[in-house]
This record gives sequence, structure tokens and C-alpha cells, in this order.
Amino acid sequence: MNVFAVNTDYIYFIYGLSFLLLATRALALSGRDQTLPWRWLAAFGLLHGLNEWLDLLALSLGDAPVFKEVRLVVMIMSFLPLVEFGRRGLMRQGFKSLGGWIYLPLLALVGLGGWAGISGLNIAGRYALALPGGLLAGCTLWRAAATVEGERYLGLRWAAGSMLLYGLAAGLIVADADFPPASWLNYDRFFAATGIPIQLVRALGAIGVMTGIWLHGQQPKSKKGRFGGIVRWRYPVAFVVLVTLGWLATEWRGHSVEAEMRERLLRQAMEIAQALPVGEVEALSFTATDRGTPAFERIRELMIAYGRLVQQHSIYSMALRDGAIVFGPENLAEDDPWASPPGTVYRQPASENFEMFRTGQPVAFGPWQDEYGVFVSAVAPVRDLHSGKVLMVVGLDIRVSDWNHQALASRLVPILSTLLLLTLLLGGAGAIQWRNRQAASRRLHFRHFETALVGTLGLALTLAATLLVLEAENRERGVFFHRLADARAGNIREVFSDIRAALSALAQFYQASQQVNRAEFHAFVAPLAKATTVQAYEWIPHIPAADKARFEAEAQGEGSGDFIIWEHNAQGERVPVSGRADYYPVYGLEPRVGNEVALGFDLGSESIRRTALETALRTGLITATHPLTLVQETEHQSAILVFQPVFAPVLPMPENSNAGGDAGRLRGFVLGVLRLQTLLDRALLHGIHDSDEVAVDLIDLMIAAGPTLLAVHPHDYESRHIEAITVARFEQREFQAVHPLFTFGRAQAVLIRPTPLFHAAHPARAGWLTGLAGLLLTAVLATFVGFLRNRQAVLEQQVQTRTAALQESEEQFRSYYELGLIGMAITSPTKGWVQFNDRLCQILGYPRAELVAKTWAELTHPDDLAMDMSQFNRVLAGEIEGYKLDKRFVCQNGGIVDTVLSVRCVRDPAGSPRHFIVMVQDITERKALERELRRLATTDSLTELSNRRHFLAQMTQELVRFKRYARPVALLMFDLDHFKRVNDQHGHAAGDDVLRHFSAVARQMLRQVDLLGRLGGEEFAALLPGTDFDGAQQLAERLRRRVAESPVTTAGGVIRVTVSIGATSFAPTDPAADAILGRADRALYRAKSQGRNRVEIEWPP
Repeated sequence: MNVFAVNTDYIYFIYGLSFLLLATRALALSGRDQTLPWRWLAAFGLLHGLNEWLDLLALSLGDAPVFKEVRLVVMIMSFLPLVEFGRRGLMRQGFKSLGGWIYLPLLALVGLGGWAGISGLNIAGRYALALPGGLLAGCTLWRAAATVEGERYLGLRWAAGSMLLYGLAAGLIVADADFPPASWLNYDRFFAATGIPIQLVRALGAIGVMTGIWLHGQQPKSKKGRFGGIVRWRYPVAFVVLVTLGWLATEWRGHSVEAEMRERLLRQAMEIAQALPVGEVEALSFTATDRGTPAFERIRELMIAYGRLVQQHSIYSMALRDGAIVFGPENLAEDDPWASPPGTVYRQPASENFEMFRTGQPVAFGPWQDEYGVFVSAVAPVRDLHSGKVLMVVGLDIRVSDWNHQALASRLVPILSTLLLLTLLLGGAGAIQWRNRQAASRRLHFRHFETALVGTLGLALTLAATLLVLEAENRERGVFFHRLADARAGNIREVFSDIRAALSALAQFYQASQQVNRAEFHAFVAPLAKATTVQAYEWIPHIPAADKARFEAEAQGEGSGDFIIWEHNAQGERVPVSGRADYYPVYGLEPRVGNEVALGFDLGSESIRRTALETALRTGLITATHPLTLVQETEHQSAILVFQPVFAPVLPMPENSNAGGDAGRLRGFVLGVLRLQTLLDRALLHGIHDSDEVAVDLIDLMIAAGPTLLAVHPHDYESRHIEAITVARFEQREFQAVHPLFTFGRAQAVLIRPTPLFHAAHPARAGWLTGLAGLLLTAVLATFVGFLRNRQAVLEQQVQTRTAALQESEEQFRSYYELGLIGMAITSPTKGWVQFNDRLCQILGYPRAELVAKTWAELTHPDDLAMDMSQFNRVLAGEIEGYKLDKRFVCQNGGIVDTVLSVRCVRDPAGSPRHFIVMVQDITERKALERELRRLATTDSLTELSNRRHFLAQMTQELVRFKRYARPVALLMFDLDHFKRVNDQHGHAAGDDVLRHFSAVARQMLRQVDLLGRLGGEEFAALLPGTDFDGAQQLAERLRRRVAESPVTTAGGVIRVTVSIGATSFAPTDPAADAILGRADRALYRAKSQGRNRVEIEWPP
């Protein structure tokens, strides 16, 4: 079967869903886009989506006349907004002539269609409204696309093309009708030509329109985030996934239910075939002469009664004759269009029918088509009990429309489940989007939308899973139940088969015997009575009225002293019979105990018994009475009497013999008395340990009042479970089995139902456990999502707080940046300047355009670069996040600027350096002040030489180096001769000139590495690193002469000065600088005491 045709219901579902989604998108556009009348398109989508879902319900549940009218009204109403959308849209685009007058011819055409009835109105509505509406709307969308760009343009063009396709599919291809163009362009011809139902084309058009409008309504692609372009497709993708999963679930459900329906139909055919009496089947010739024969009429009556019970319209039989299949008895009325008289050749049988005769294997097949229509069928064989040959095939047909109705109704559940999930998902997504558009403070109140969505989806999925597991579990329990039911029904059929065999044996016994007395009867029947579940076996002789007295006398002579043939009068009293030509008294009786009261009773005196007698006599077939009450009954049980006629044997006779004149004459009947409740209890209790797990009802189907309950097992179950015996009771249910029981010409049924013991022994636990597990999982997930949402809310609040703090910090940074108190910059990991303020340009002395072309490393003083790079590399390696140091930059003019540099690294999420925040503070003035302070602390202000403290500190350091490296160091001490006299004679100013003069002369004589210092007053000292004792002595002598030869010119005149010098050198044994100073001081003292203007030395110890 065409895959699209079997999925018409799901196509309707997608069709309607697409239009409803179109309505939501159009409604959303109406609030922000006034170029088109979107509200009219939304109204069309809403009404037409509803119309398609009404079509879905009609397809799945049936289409009553009133429902058909409602659907027609909704359809016509839905196309009016579509026409109005196209009309108003084109008028806004400049087509002012499209006024409301266009409705006059359109509605007039619709009205004309109404003359042809509902079908004509439907076709006219599509011609007059769907086709123009689709064309006008498509043109409107196409022209509107010219006013937009990008995806919005593509969306409108796609929607326009899809709308034009939809308009043509919905407005031109209509239901078949007797007038053109519907007679040649219609659903059937389109499907025959393409293999595609027109509903699929319309659905594709609807999906296209919805997709195009969705694209048109999308905001421009987000440039934020790596996945901005993907995120916006999450809802369409989720929609497609859910729709696909829903289709798969619907297909699975449909196939499962259809497989169960085939199995049920096949089981029904097999049970009917098994129940039919083989003897009567063997009597059929499958020709026209069968009509009216006892076997034919009996089988037909059985089929009619059982078909009426199970509401099976077509039960028929077939046989293979001369390579052709011919029909036999069936339950169809003679005027039924499917009816076939006996012997009718089946002109278009399915191949499965021939295969049935070849293999004898029952099979269900279809849908398939023959001369009677399109059906799903099941066939099962009736076999010869001895050879196993297929005597006849029983067939059951179900119209494909009825079959599809049942199958489609089962598919409605997963379709509605898919709709529920889509509604929850899209509704939840819409609610979340609405929430996210609210202010931050308002979003907090709706933070648990995700929690509610997870909980609701969890409950829906839990319900679906629970129902699926329950269904699967019930299916397994149903399989076990039907096996149990089949066994019970088999027990009952076996009992009736044994009774039939016993009656047949007893009949043959009488037919083979000329005379059977009571002793012989007892000897033959007693074992049968013990082996079968009958109330009694009886011999009913045929006694003509003329032989009545003789027969009674003979009976009394055999031991029944008071035996008479009797009947009940109108008052129910026992009276002798009279007034009839023939009598049928109970004569042979086994067992006698409990049944004695029936002896002599004339069975022909009561109408029910007489009817069965006459039927058996007329047909020659074993026949049962209607249910009745026995004359010996004490427990109000229903009973039946089974009559097997016995005729005098037809023996071969000698020629010209007058003997055998009674050949073929009725001798009487063998009779089985069946008390049905007792029979049912014995049949089901014997050897069955779990018989009470099912309740078995024995139902008679041939009583005019309708199905009649005959017996129930367990016998007290009926009192506890009162239920009317109606046809509805026999509808197919998972835990109910109906088996046909065709016994002795009567149609009966065995209805088997589970009792509470069955449900207790086979409880349905898995479904409820699944539901409990689903609820627990849903609770856990909802709780977890709720926790995450609460956590996210807390984090969002923290982010808001920190964002506010960051904004404040950024404002402060911006103020510092723009205020210009310090130089600020952002640099790259490659040392380039990314951004900087004007103050940095001022500090470095570079214009902005030139500074950006350089790196900070190029501007760093060479002496400071190594330290700066060391710290910078530590930051790159992740060892530290920043550093601070004093460094010097080289300005554009070559000048040096002292700065304090602060650097902080900003990293990306991966931890790699993104950029650096740099602050540069000019400390040139501070550095100059520091140098001046250092100078004042270490220098004599008069001579600009090292003062005593600095000199001694340097001397101490030099002593340490001397002891470490053993490099010679010498020390000279100077004292100006008669300096006090200079101050006294020439004044202190002249004395200061003399001191400055000596300092200048000494500097000229000393090296760069030597240190000259003023120890106080007129005393000076010189530290000579790398100079040994001889070199120091020679330098001292040269300096003495130079001073003596260099007079000092002052304001008071020229002054001649001399200097006394003491010299020594460092010794490894010197503990401190004081020891060395002491030696030099002593040498200086000797020079002074020995006449001044001389050099004296003192060797180290």
C-alpha cells in the first residue's frame, strides 16, 4: 500500500499544525510589522489548522453527517481571511481597485455550488475562495519581499511560492464530481497519476508558508558568541525531531494494532472453522443444489447466529472444485451485494486462497480487491477428521474502510501525544523567551519556567511510558489469558464431542439390533454414562397410537409394573397421553437413579421437544432442543435434549421377497440429557488446578430474545458479577475471549473472562513501577533544574552587583585615563601600544602617531630593559599576574625620563594573555630630589668632596674587597700647614678659597677610581684602590710639590700654602678602617712634627 496513503492521518496532523504555527508567527509579526495585514493571515492559519484537525478526527473516528457539515462551514470560513489578507495586502501595495466588491462574485459562486449539496458546496468553496485566496496571498507576499533584504527577503519569497502552490493544490484539485473540471481534475486522478495524495502537497505548501514566515520574522543573525547563528535554529530542529519521533511512534502503534487485528481476525476464522460440524460439511456438494438441504441450511444458520453475535458482516465458505474456487454457505442475506449463491465461482480470488487449499495453513491477508470490493480477509480450513484433507475453507471479510477506521483510531493516541509534547515544548520555549525579554528584576519572579517545563514534560513522558509499558504488559498477560481461554474452550468442545460420539455409538447399536431389551440397554449405555458428563442417556421409541396399549403392556411385563405413556396437562399434572397419531415415550434410561420420574414421558407432548424431534426426523441430523427445564429437574438448571434419529436398517433382500417392508422406517431416537451447569462444571473442574482464574459463560445464540446465558463457571460467579447478555458484551477486549460452539445444530458461544484470581495471580506491576520511577526521575530532574535556576538567579544577582561595581571601576578608570594625572596604556603581548592617553605622550615626548609605531621595549633605557623583560616574561609564563618597577624611558629628544611602571595582565578564558594594563608615572623630579639629598648626605658642601661619613663607609667597603681579592689599597692623609694663620691673617673667606684650591689640585692629581674626602677642617684623605705602598708614596710626593708650587689667589692677595702628608697601606690584619686611619694619622703627625711640607709613611704591622 502507498506509504503516503496509509499516513494520511499524520499528514492531516502536520498540515493543521503548520497552519496553527503560521497563525502564531503571523500574530507575532502583526505587532511590529505594519506593512502587511498579518492578523488576517493569522486568522486563516487558526481556522484552517482547526479545519484540518477536524478532517483528521473525521478520518480516524468517523464522519457523521452533522460533523461533515461543521467541517464544511469551518473550511469556507477559513478561506475568507485568506482572501482578505491578499486583498488588503495588494491594496497597501497600490492596487486600490481591489475593493470589497470582489466578494460578490466569489460568494455567488459558492452559493451556486450549494445547489449540488454538501459535495458541491465543498467544491465551489475551494474554486471560489481557496484558489483566489491562495493566488492573492502569494502575490502579496511576493511583492512584499521586494521591500526587505537578506533572510527576510528569502523568507517572504519562499512563503509566496509555497502559498501559490498551496492555492493551486487546495483550489483546483477537489473531490470527484459529475461536472467539470472536478470530473477530470480531482483527488482520485491526481493520486492515480502521481501516487501522492493531494493532502501531502497541501501540507508541503503549508509547511513552506510557515517556514518562510518564520524566516521573515527572525531578527538579524547575532554576532555575539560562536554559536549565535546555530542557537536560533534550536526550536525548528526540536520541532522537526519531535514530529519525526511522533510519526515513528504513530507508525509503530498503527502496525502493532493492525497486527493484533489480523491476529484476532485469523483466530476468529480458525475458531469458526474448528467449530463447524464436519459431518454436515462433508454432505455439501458446493453446487446450486445445496440450497435448502439440511446440511447447507444448518451451517448457514450457525454462521448467521454467530456473525450476529460478534458483529461480523461476512462469514462465508469456499471449496476447490475442478481448479476453481466456489462458494458455499455464508451468513450474508440473499439480497446483500456481497452474497454469492452456493456453487458461485469466485472470479477474482486472492493467491492466498489457492495457497490455503494447497497447504491448509490459515492466513490473514489484504487489503486486496476482488469483484465484491476491497477487503482484509482471513481464511482457515475445515479438515477431514481422519485424512486431514481440506474439505472447506471458512473466510471472514472486513471492508477496508471499516478496517482503516479501526486502525486509524488507534493511531490517534500517539498523534495527540505528539501534539501535547509539541504544545508543551513550544509553549515553554515561548514562555522562556517572553521571560528573557523582561527586566532583570521581573525575570527573577519567573525564573522557574524551565523547572515547570521539565516537570510537565517529565510527567507527560512518564504517563506515555507508563501507558506503553502497561499496554505491553497487558499484551503479554493477554497472550497467557488467551492460552488459558483456548484450553477451557477446548475442554468444553471435547466434552460435547464425546457426547456426540456416544450418541452416535448408541444409535448405531440400535440400528444394528432387531430388538434391544432393558438389560442390553443397560449393559451398553452404563459405561458411556460413566465416561461422559451427561445427565442421562435415553431410548425414545416411536410408538404409533395403534401400538400404544401393546407397548405399555410389554413394558409392564419387563418389570415396569405401572408403566404408562404420559404427559402434563394444562395444570401441570401427570396424565395418560391421548389424541395423537404417534408417541415418543422415554423407555430406556441410564442411569435410572435420579431420572426415574422421566420414564414414560411422551417427548412429543411438549412443543420444544416436539420441534427438535421433528427437525431431527426431517433432516436426519442430530438435533438439540432449545434450552428447557427437565421434568426431573430439582435445581433450576437449564438443559438441552439431544436427539439422534434411528431408522430401521436397509438390508439386501432376495428377489421376489416381500420381507423388509419396514426398511428405513423410524424406530425411535437415542437421546442425551444435558444439564448445562453440571456439564460445564465437570468439563472445567476435571484435572484443572487453576479453573477459577477465568469465568466461563455458556451462551445460546439462537433464541429469538437474543443471546441467553445457559451456565456459568464458577457457578456462583454470575451472582457476584451481574451483567446483561447483550451484543455489546461480546465486543473484542484484551481480556475476553469468545469461542463459537456449534453443537447438535445449535449455535452457542463460550465467553471467557478473567476473575479477580487471575489478576491476583498475574498482576500488572511493570507499568506502575515505570510510572513510579518516572515520577521519581521527574522529581529529581525538576528539583535539580530548580536548584540550578535558583543558583543561576543568585549568580545573576552577583553578576549584576559586580557589573555595577565594574562599571563604577570603569568610570574611575576612565576618569583617571582622561584626567591625565598619569600615563595609561593598553599594550599587546608583542609589546605594541594598543591604546594610550595623552599624558603618556607627554611623558615620553612622542606624538601619538609616532608613539603607536614603536614598542615599549624600543623606548626603554638600555640599562633597565633586562629587568623589565625578565618580569614581562614571568607574566607571559603565568608565574605572576603583574609587576611594578622603576625604569627609565628614552624620550624622542634623547632625554631620560624616570618613571614608576605598573603592569597588570588581562587573560582570555583559556588563560592566555590578551593584553596588559600599563600605568606610567613620571618621577623625574623626585629622582632629582633624591639625588640631591644623597649628594648632601655624602658630600662636603664647601669642597664638593666626600664628607667624613661617606669616606669612612667607602673605606670600609674597600677593606672588605681588599680582604676578598687581595688587591693593594693605599691611604693618604693631608693637613694644610699653618692654616689657622691663613684664617687669622686673611680671614675665613680666604681660608675657604685655600681649601677649595687644594681640593681642585688634588682632584687633578688623582684617578677616577680614587676617592678624595674632607675629614674635617683642613684635614683631607685620599683612598687609592689598586695602588701599592711605593705608588702611594710617589703620588704623595708629587702632590706635595704641586701644592707648594701653586699659590692661591684670594681677594686679600696671593697666599702660598704647603701640605703635610701621611701615607700607609691596607694590611690583611686590619680589623677595621679606624686602624688604617690611625696609621696614616700617625705618619701625618710625624710629617708635621718634622717640619711640615713633607711626606711620611708608616708601614702596616
